[in-house]
Amino acid sequence: MHAHFGEELNLVMLANVAGMSRAYFVRLFAKHMNQTPHSYLTDIRVRAARKMLHEGQDPMGVAIECGFFDQSHLNRHFKRRIGTTPGAYKNMHAH
Repeated sequence: MHAHFGEELNLVMLANVAGMSRAYFVRLFAKHMNQTPHSYLTDIRVRAARKMLHEGQDPMGVAIECGFFDQSHLNRHFKRRIGTTPGAYKNMHAH
């Protein structure tokens, strides 16, 4: 997930890589990681977006590069996890 966070990943693909059924993969993942695969992937994407914004990259480009559908999709998840919008974060932290 870390190496391919910007790509479209779905549960069937992840379960196949792990050699498990989708349902078993979700249960085992949630048991060991204390969150669903989707939530974990979103966390990876938001952390990557935060790093890119800190480097001064544009939120729209960051959204696409990090695997979000569009900038509003990034905005929703970023604000929920970081507490501010990507644009405001970029303005506060970019060098």
